[in-house]
Amino acid sequence: MEDLQSIMGSEVLADNECIVALDDGGTGWILARSKKFRQTDVMPECSAEDNGFNHSWSQGLVVGVYRLTIKPWSARCYEGDWDCGIDVTGIKPLWVVS
Repeated sequence: MEDLQSIMGSEVLADNECIVALDDGGTGWILARSKKFRQTDVMPECSAEDNGFNHSWSQGLVVGVYRLTIKPWSARCYEGDWDCGIDVTGIKPLWVVS
């Protein structure tokens, strides 16, 4: 598998970045994760929604592929359980449908 070319080519993602494709139904599909995120369980699922991305991250965006800067978080809830999510702090369009 190491000999296969990535969708990123020779470009390397920063530790706090991922690549997401947004479909026409508004679902974000994670295409690539930074090396740091691949080595942890921050984004174990395939979709942005299943990984707890903040709900407003895709508002106003069209179908396309985006590089996201993200900040994962976790906090203990008032009931003693843990909650977690991912805040999208930056969005750079890589390819969009116009």
